[in-house]
Amino acid sequence: APTVTSVTLSNLRRYTEYRITVVARNQVGEGPESTERVLRTSEDLPEAATGFEARAVAGLSGMEVTWIPPVEANGVIERYELSFDSLDPDFPIKRETLQATQNLDQPSITAQVVNLRPSTNYIFSLLAVN
Repeated sequence: APTVTSVTLSNLRRYTEYRITVVARNQVGEGPESTERVLRTSEDLPEAATGFEARAVAGLSGMEVTWIPPVEANGVIERYELSFDSLDPDFPIKRETLQATQNLDQPSITAQVVNLRPSTNYIFSLLAVN
């Protein structure tokens, strides 16, 4: 039988650590395991955040937004970018990188969007970036 000196592992999870060893085998049996190597697969795009909600806060000319981080971040999330657009065509789309906080007792993340126009409807979009 031909000697195999390499193999491609497929269907691995993104940004996941794997511990890999190699064992040589012949007609007599298996030899000892090689030294273990620890490898991590590459980062990929994160899944979408869920549970997105926005609500007005009394005394604040803005909104408080909350969301639950992606279940599969597929890497380290560096930031969240929130886009918002008023339904008024005279105001352009804004994209902001938010300072968000996560209470360790809660699964959700909270941020505040300030300086919004009173009595104006907005459309929000959230993007996780890694």
